[in-house]
Amino acid sequence: MKYVFLSCVAIFMTLCGESTPEKIQFSKESFTSKSDYKLPYRLLKPQKIEKDEGYPLIIFLHGAGERGTDNEKQLMHIASSFTTESYQKDYPSFVIFPQCPEDGYWGTVEKVDGKWYVGESQDPSPSGQAVLDLLDDFIRRNPVDRSRIYIAGLSMGGFGTLDLVRHRPNTFAAAVSICGGGNRRYVTNYRHMPIWLFHGAKDPVVPVSLSREMHVEFKARNMDCQYTEYPEGGHDVWNEAWAEPGLLPWLFSKQSETKD
Repeated sequence: MKYVFLSCVAIFMTLCGESTPEKIQFSKESFTSKSDYKLPYRLLKPQKIEKDEGYPLIIFLHGAGERGTDNEKQLMHIASSFTTESYQKDYPSFVIFPQCPEDGYWGTVEKVDGKWYVGESQDPSPSGQAVLDLLDDFIRRNPVDRSRIYIAGLSMGGFGTLDLVRHRPNTFAAAVSICGGGNRRYVTNYRHMPIWLFHGAKDPVVPVSLSREMHVEFKARNMDCQYTEYPEGGHDVWNEAWAEPGLLPWLFSKQSETKD
């Protein structure tokens, strides 16, 4: 009798237009640049878009293990945190998770014999440039608040985050690099950029020294950089980092004064 009653309630609610909320999820999208570079990506939109209102945009760059063309693997880490009701309520925003091809890198960086090397190229990597092209195209077509564009990434994506900010420092309002690294020669490129670095002290994949050195360079110039290091953390500290209570309030409080 109990189950019959519940079924009747469900039918009644449907007939009255009180259906259960749809599951919040990323849509599958694809972008082709002017240079014919194809970049699959997943997109999450604000649940309700108000007329004449601009919304923040987050670009999130995945790690090396999520490369491919399936347009699926890049959602393996962090993505689910954006689809919660609480996130949607507190931080309505566009969220883009692009996917890097198997042989690509988000930044001018490569891993040789187990060691990471950060390059000094004056141009972004092909995959990184595709992300910037996607960004430019997206903000032309959607109600994005151009003063609140953020970029974040983990591992290979942490390197990519710092690299793309180096090339386009006035585009982003803030950046989050988790277990990544950058080229210290270009620290002054970040002078207007609030950055939060995260790393595990016992990271066996990306040396913690890469984040420590960047932090030292930033602070030596009195730049806006926070650094959180987990004493017992390995390489996979991204879940712990993204769950830091102050991270999202910090991120969404940042606004850029100048834009490319």
